[in-house]
Amino acid sequence: MNQLAMSREGVQSVAYETKVILIALSKIALEAESKKVYEAIADMANAEGVILKSYEDAIKEIRS
Repeated sequence: MNQLAMSREGVQSVAYETKVILIALSKIALEAESKKVYEAIADMANAEGVILKSYEDAIKEIRS
């Protein structure tokens, strides 16, 4: 039973780390002004439960 709890904890940790990486990558894509890359990352992030802004909204935010 302890191993099951540990394995669940590990899965949650990996999912969190994945979300952090996807958010960081999305910021890099915005800085590079690469809409296609940002949208691909947003699709992956949104599948992981992270909801990223549309490219248009996100790029407006960093430009202001």
